[in-house]
Amino acid sequence: RLTSKAVLRVEIAGPVTIHVAPFPTTVGHFVCEYTAVQTGAYTITILVGREEIYQEEIAGLDLDPSNDVHELVVGEQRAEKGRYQMVVDPGETAATNSLAKGDGLSLATAGVVSTLRITTRDVFGN
Repeated sequence: RLTSKAVLRVEIAGPVTIHVAPFPTTVGHFVCEYTAVQTGAYTITILVGREEIYQEEIAGLDLDPSNDVHELVVGEQRAEKGRYQMVVDPGETAATNSLAKGDGLSLATAGVVSTLRITTRDVFGN
């Protein structure tokens, strides 16, 4: 449990860096909310400190990395201090951000192959 002066910070570093301020839900439990907008590999680091001076990474282990909840379990099983690897994949295709181009969009001849190129993107352009 954190003392009243202890504070947490979560750093999510990758193609873009996000700093997240966890907020308490119950004693000893915190939630972090963020929206990833760029695809790629990220490293999540959880830091603890006092009065906005972050000094140490929290050590622990996520027992089930396949789910959406990252439980930080401390004890005999310890992972690398506070570092977790995450991959952000593109979201659902957004028609407004996708593009089609090529001669096959406006001209075709019977018996001749026509070509068009479709580039799909999510709402963030990934």
